[in-house]
Amino acid sequence: ISVHICITDQETTVRGPYLQLIGFQELSSERFQFSGNDTSQNLLNDDLIEDVRAMSFKIAGYAAEHGYKGIFGIDFLWDKRSNKAYVQELNMRFVGLTRLLTGIQKKRGIKPDIVRHIEAFCPSIQLQPNAVFSEDNTEMQTENYAQVIIHNNLQSPIIVTRYLEPGIYKSQDSSFKKVNTSLFVKNLKDEEVLITYSAHKGVVLKPGEMINRIIVPRSIISCDEYRIEEWATTMIFQFRQYCTEAI
Repeated sequence: ISVHICITDQETTVRGPYLQLIGFQELSSERFQFSGNDTSQNLLNDDLIEDVRAMSFKIAGYAAEHGYKGIFGIDFLWDKRSNKAYVQELNMRFVGLTRLLTGIQKKRGIKPDIVRHIEAFCPSIQLQPNAVFSEDNTEMQTENYAQVIIHNNLQSPIIVTRYLEPGIYKSQDSSFKKVNTSLFVKNLKDEEVLITYSAHKGVVLKPGEMINRIIVPRSIISCDEYRIEEWATTMIFQFRQYCTEAI
């Protein structure tokens, strides 16, 4: 599980924890390869969330005392049997969650952490001087989104046969139709998918290399166990079949 943190002179903000997508054969043949995030918290009970957030604030406080500013992420290992979380690593940089949370924050009218990050280093810069932002950050917890990285999950190379230009698409029969050139989550409707990266046609991908990176406006993880929902498995297979073929 992951936590997203932003430290400024005024406050320290902790977002999450959120699930990481790891260990799914549908996404990668590499057992521990990071394959995205899911913002649903259905599998995380209140005690776990409280413990992770408390640890995150302590770590963020230590970082702030030593002069750190801006965004960073913390990854935790979650032992489901004991419902305990353990700090795995600190990533003192923009992280995978940054892109996803920025989109959700813009949709909700919440000042994006990435804007607050820039302002922390350049206080004279006003990136959105006339914008009115909501102060109710709790609304983010009601937004279920998933950022999914689809890798070559075979043990042999594949070749990219179709390039999907970044934008918003809708599944149509066995292909994908582009319905909007926007790259913003706020323009993403139900049943649509935002492609933020696609490997170019003719590229040969080794096992574990990225085919597509997408965002969908709902959780892909089941609400009762750590598994990918059937509709999402079908969508992932469709992307792989449409964009690549075995060599």
